[in-house]
Amino acid sequence: MKTIGERIVEMRNYKNLETHDQLAKFLGVSTSTISTLERNESHPSYKVITAIRAKMPEISLYWLLYGEGEMLEKGLPKEIFSTQKPDKELFLENDLIVFLKQQIAEKDKVIQHFLGSNPQPTSQTLAR
Repeated sequence: MKTIGERIVEMRNYKNLETHDQLAKFLGVSTSTISTLERNESHPSYKVITAIRAKMPEISLYWLLYGEGEMLEKGLPKEIFSTQKPDKELFLENDLIVFLKQQIAEKDKVIQHFLGSNPQPTSQTLAR
């Protein structure tokens, strides 16, 4: 499995951005942020994740954060790519919140399993 740094480089190459500085400017973050990410010295912050989602909605956040699945999302609604969508930022934040809630629910199941209660997932658990 590739490291987060290797996935950032792959994502940068996908956009034909040759340097840390080019990716940083594209995303609106500092060059040092991109540099530390590519060297695996840090994990992407909320600001970086939302910038990636806003500028490159075709990139799978699950792939980016966990290295699983494909880099490119499949079957995204066309409106996600629209720059004219007035509530785009809200849409992106809600998308990230749903993703993070799902991850928390999965981690809760693992914790409960190790504690011995082994609960079955429910829609209530996933809706938290």
